[in-house]
Amino acid sequence: MGGLPPPPGAAATAVLLQHLAQEVDHVRLDLAQHAETYYFHDGEPDASLASMAGYAADLALQGQHSRDAAVRMSAAMLGGSLENLARTLRAQFLHRGEDARGVFAAYAADHGHPLARA
Repeated sequence: MGGLPPPPGAAATAVLLQHLAQEVDHVRLDLAQHAETYYFHDGEPDASLASMAGYAADLALQGQHSRDAAVRMSAAMLGGSLENLARTLRAQFLHRGEDARGVFAAYAADHGHPLARA
């Protein structure tokens, strides 16, 4: 009856992706309500959302190919949250970028960081 069991750590991965999606949503709301926060630049790329948004997008894409349904769902949630963030960044600040990846690359460049990849 069942197919393959979920990979070890799949439940923790799903929770982590959901949490990341919630945090991305909070950032998007902060940017929408307090536009000045966009102009605060993090000195370290590892601590910068501008740099790490690409990494998060890669995680969402990779998670959507998981054998575990909860990971796929959480990855889709993260992907949706990142798409919403990209739309907000494009509309309010950057006015460029064809897709989310392009918007995140412009965001990273505007903050003086490379776009991180998973």
